[in-house]
Amino acid sequence: MQKTICLSFDIEDWFQVENLREKFSPEIWYKCESRVVKNTIKILDLLDKYNVKATFFVLGWIAERFPDLMKEIHSRGHEIASHGYGHIINYQLTREEVFEDIKKSKEILENIINQKIIGYRAPNFSITKDVIDALEKLGFKYDSSYHPFSKNKRYGKISIEKKGFFYIRENLLEIPMSVWKSKSFELSIVGGGYFRLYPFSLFKKLALSYLEKKII
Repeated sequence: MQKTICLSFDIEDWFQVENLREKFSPEIWYKCESRVVKNTIKILDLLDKYNVKATFFVLGWIAERFPDLMKEIHSRGHEIASHGYGHIINYQLTREEVFEDIKKSKEILENIINQKIIGYRAPNFSITKDVIDALEKLGFKYDSSYHPFSKNKRYGKISIEKKGFFYIRENLLEIPMSVWKSKSFELSIVGGGYFRLYPFSLFKKLALSYLEKKII
């Protein structure tokens, strides 16, 4: 049976990851050498080579500074979705700040590509009830922030946990991250961090094993 893979990329720069926050605070981001345009173009060219389409969850801060990159992603037929604006973990923000961060990113992206933004992924998979409420109010159609990997305590939690895709609200679809699980062990198989940590042979083996078991 043919399997469907939902391929996505979080578009942010190297200095914006949470593990570097103490050294590279948002106040000095503008001083850092940006590598996001060159590396995103490499991804786009590779996708073109194999005629594959993907979703790009773009940070509002990036879109604001590189609007031509957004237009390039869009012109090549890929979906652009929101990754929030400032890449701050959502449970570190107030309810109002969460709403404004998501709203700001959505408006920036829509103004650049002249198309509605319907998808969202939280920075560091920090999904919360405030995030879900904001997405529903702002008219998003789907979220892809829930990461059911229990070993990373940084990830957000939700009250509803189901296998596969599921509706977290009446009109809001949840597309969770992929986690390889056995009876006694689990490993995440999404995210650049895990991809860089695992030997490629292990990552490939886990991904193939996961796809053999899952039908989407």
